[in-house]
Amino acid sequence: MHKLKLVLPVLVVLVTVLVIATVVLTSQNTNQIQGVSTQNQQTDQTEVRPIDQDGQFIVMMIDHHQMAIEASKQAVDKSTDPKIIELAKKIINDQQDEIFLMRNYYRAWYNSQVPLSNIDHQSHQSSSYSDQDYLSEMIVHHTQAVDDAKNLLNQTKRVEMKQLAENIIKTQTQEIELMQSMLLK
Repeated sequence: MHKLKLVLPVLVVLVTVLVIATVVLTSQNTNQIQGVSTQNQQTDQTEVRPIDQDGQFIVMMIDHHQMAIEASKQAVDKSTDPKIIELAKKIINDQQDEIFLMRNYYRAWYNSQVPLSNIDHQSHQSSSYSDQDYLSEMIVHHTQAVDDAKNLLNQTKRVEMKQLAENIIKTQTQEIELMQSMLLK
């Protein structure tokens, strides 16, 4: 049980490190990318653009959502509490829908697929499961997503990203409150 409580903060740190590495690599390669872009435009009209904060958020949040989906699948499989199973199924459905939406935005705005993650989400699952651990870890996980969405809301210029951020904040704040009340019972 103690091991499970350590897994989620490690995952949050790992995702944060990946985002920072992406920012650093993007800024270091911007001149090279722009040079390649100019050459390509002269030969085959292919445009290569560095990823802005919206693209970085999408890449990071898809990974973040995938972690929640995997944890929730485990809850569906192992919990005996119908309310937790119902919540876990809702989290899976909501976050799969948001991943689909974010992939479409990324494809439309950056003319490419979302880069594949090197994170093995299933390897972070524990063989032991408890409803208390699931709820506690999902509260921490959702809180991080809400904080990230609030940051995006203050930075993005795209209406679609503002709507996405607002939806994440609203939905996951409601789920945090529900999970906190479930922990008290």
